[in-house]
Amino acid sequence: MNSNKAHEKRSVETSGQAPISLVADEYKALRDEILRRLDYRYQIINFALVTVTAILAVGLQQIGSQTVLLIYPLLGTFFANAWADNILAIVCLAAYIKDKYEDQRKGYGIGWETYLAEEHPIPGYAPGKLGHFYSVGIFVATEAITLGLGITRNTGKPEELILIGLGLIAFVYTAYLMFYRLNVRRDTKSQSTTKS
Repeated sequence: MNSNKAHEKRSVETSGQAPISLVADEYKALRDEILRRLDYRYQIINFALVTVTAILAVGLQQIGSQTVLLIYPLLGTFFANAWADNILAIVCLAAYIKDKYEDQRKGYGIGWETYLAEEHPIPGYAPGKLGHFYSVGIFVATEAITLGLGITRNTGKPEELILIGLGLIAFVYTAYLMFYRLNVRRDTKSQSTTKS
């Protein structure tokens, strides 16, 4: 049995292509990396929700602790960046899989990324858009809520005013990242897919 595998590897290696086992291993590693990054995205969202809940509990219940509310927009920006980094990595990994494996191996049963990009069964549905929508809602809305509550409860202390300014900058950046920057990347990806 081992001699058959060795013979298969030699026949593939002599044809000028990478051995099938290496190709299969790389494909599996790339798919596993996508799954890991999807898991990281959900962990980031969960951690952001736990953090905002704790900050709201402290900021709304204890007198004189409204400054805590103004910290979350800054933290939320970091959470949103980590989430976006994973999204962009997933898009890159999926594009690599589609370009390097699926386009070159049509008919071999490898085609999930192509299927999602071109032939998904739900008309008008773009894979990933709903996940993007709820994530935008979580990051942008929680920043807006904590910032709004912090502004309405501020006492005019210099540190509160600084945090309000930084919070506004963080909120605008997060909104830009979620509404514009990620959509531009996705649109560019979908345009390159349709050109090929």
